[in-house]
Amino acid sequence: MLCTTPPGTVVWPNTPQTCIVQCPDGEPFAWTVAAGGTDESTGLIQIPPPNPGGGPGPIIVPELKPLVITTDSNLEGISKTVEGTSIPAFDYAVAVTGGAGNYVWALADPIGSPLPPGLGLATNPVNDSYGDITGSPTMAGSFQTVIKVTDQLGNVASKKFQFRIPEIVKWTPIGGNRYALPNGTAGLPYNAGIAPMTGLPIAVELKALATQGELVWGLWRDSGPLPTGLKLDAKTGIISGVPSEAVITKAWDFTVQLQDNGGVRNYSVVRADFRITVNP
Repeated sequence: MLCTTPPGTVVWPNTPQTCIVQCPDGEPFAWTVAAGGTDESTGLIQIPPPNPGGGPGPIIVPELKPLVITTDSNLEGISKTVEGTSIPAFDYAVAVTGGAGNYVWALADPIGSPLPPGLGLATNPVNDSYGDITGSPTMAGSFQTVIKVTDQLGNVASKKFQFRIPEIVKWTPIGGNRYALPNGTAGLPYNAGIAPMTGLPIAVELKALATQGELVWGLWRDSGPLPTGLKLDAKTGIISGVPSEAVITKAWDFTVQLQDNGGVRNYSVVRADFRITVNP
């Protein structure tokens, strides 16, 4: 426990003061208010009247405001990636106000209510009013966790947060976080084969997990192109068309981007790297 001068007490800088709050050892203690208005524990504030002996005016110990986590509880959505890759990256700060400072952030129940796999929580090293949630999610889905913050007097505030981690469904892995879609043949309609029951072509349809609302499929702005003659439907995620005639086998690498919820509040943007090989 940290002993402090009671709120509302007026003290003078550079003057010894006695703590009248009951301390763990039952004894009061003395300290000196530093010039400039801080005792390094409660954030004292200076008030206007001049010091009769010269120097700064008196200082009043303020009432502590309630400790409150102010960030909205809905942390749905993810829109960043690890630089230079399509690997999703989560980087969000939750904030607190009030209390006595020197904040420490933690999970209230790391076992029963953890963060989504791949994410971690840490006190911001520059400004401890923020708890940083960072990492690369490794599992799609919806998650709930309770985050708490403790100040230097032992006051605790906690809040439940919701996460939604979407993901484009992967196909055949070929290394380097890239996935192979069915090969195509130049001059023939592109599909994933023929359904044995119906005899109809099976569409190459991209899908995703943990999305919400309207989906918008497309190629990432820095992506390579689809094979000539193929197109990606923005609403359905189906890749269709007829690959152009080719003399040699060619592998086409490209990056698909999916934006959900129509791009409005709490939308997500995720990407995945694919390859289509077109044979002559």
